Amino acid sequence: MMEVHSFNFSKSGNNPEETEDSLSINLEKLKFAIADGASDSIFSGQWAFALTNEFVNNNGDEKIKNDIGQFIRDSRKMWYESINWKGLKWNVKNKAVRGAYSTFLGISTEFGSMESLIVHAIGDSCIFIFDEGKMKSFPLNSPDQFGIHPSLVWSGYGFPLNNKPFEQKLNIKQEKFKIIKGNEIILATDAMSKFIMEAGEDSFGLLWDHYNDRTFFDDMRNENTIKNDDLSAILISF
Repeated sequence: MMEVHSFNFSKSGNNPEETEDSLSINLEKLKFAIADGASDSIFSGQWAFALTNEFVNNNGDEKIKNDIGQFIRDSRKMWYESINWKGLKWNVKNKAVRGAYSTFLGISTEFGSMESLIVHAIGDSCIFIFDEGKMKSFPLNSPDQFGIHPSLVWSGYGFPLNNKPFEQKLNIKQEKFKIIKGNEIILATDAMSKFIMEAGEDSFGLLWDHYNDRTFFDDMRNENTIKNDDLSAILISF
């Protein structure tokens, strides 16, 4: 029987609602998504949520396959409508007009079965698959691949340039994986992904045992075992 746990912890010193990561899960449709809003853009947490929600609840995987522009436009609509543009202070407006940025990773199934996964990735959020002590990852596979300029998805402009056309060249990577009973899966944003790569095949059990324990992760941050960043993951035992 499949079991799923998840966590989304903000940076140490920040309130829980200040996280700029987002994760969305739809168990009925077997769709999972995770995103990391870029901290140097404003309202990036809302943008990350719009992307993950659109993917799992509004056939985002089909939109990506047929017309990724439609996926972005529909996600943008939700993001834009979530913000009270006219109520923003002038200094916030000046930054918000540039839009928001986020990484994105979503998985859906082929033939409605977890035994065949389709992965869509933009940036450095990763999927990990554990199979009898061996770990595979995508789209990155080494801790030294994490940099300061990952590929990102842009929301387009905010108010008052919201009707200005926008185009972006998306560096989306796609892969398929075969899953068997007993495999374990993690979707994680960048800081968590880097830690998993460094911890290796023992990381799934470690995170599974502590997924609801923020103190455990704060202690790792204080010990410099993991970067002080928003930490998010979806854990799937299949």
